[in-house]
Amino acid sequence: MRAWIVVAIVCCASGLASAQGLFLQKGTSGYGADVGLSTDGGFVGFGVDVGASYEGWLDAQLAVNATQLDPADFDGDAVAGYGFVPGVALHPVKQNATTPVSIAVGTDLAFYTYSGGPEGMSAWAIDGWATLYRFVKLASNYGVIPGVQLTYSHFTSRIDSFSASSDDVAVSLGGHFAWLLDKGYMITATPGITFGSESPVFSLTVGALRALP
Repeated sequence: MRAWIVVAIVCCASGLASAQGLFLQKGTSGYGADVGLSTDGGFVGFGVDVGASYEGWLDAQLAVNATQLDPADFDGDAVAGYGFVPGVALHPVKQNATTPVSIAVGTDLAFYTYSGGPEGMSAWAIDGWATLYRFVKLASNYGVIPGVQLTYSHFTSRIDSFSASSDDVAVSLGGHFAWLLDKGYMITATPGITFGSESPVFSLTVGALRALP
């Protein structure tokens, strides 16, 4: 069962949060979508996320993902996990002339099914995270938002009537790059690295966002 707890952990290891409010000023609403890849050199994960932000303060998002696990962990068998992950986030502190940094907090609830493993295998996870970030303007329409994120996660895996749970704390580092286009549209890219109880996870997310007038 320990191997399946590891499965749940790596399926959830997505790096820095992609909340739309990270890119929006206080009082500006918007919506967007992104795609991302993550790996620790063994597993490979792919995800799609859509979401919206109300006045850069309250975010809601929904993600789906698929993770191909490392065959070396399962005697050469091909095992994959598929996740459905709704989440919400708040930005209680926003950078301004007198406040040098922003703070975001959020939570996600993930549900997983698997193929290639024992019949009846499933998992769920809940996490809470907090991100400290700051926008740095690099040009008139280009900037980067360095961030550090702390995440606590609880995982439960089930095989038929058997279950096991585990907890993990991870630290993610990275940067949210943003290119502002016409009519409020924005292109974003977020490389990052996450350190938890397993191997470091490298991630890259790219997306598009529209700020509403």
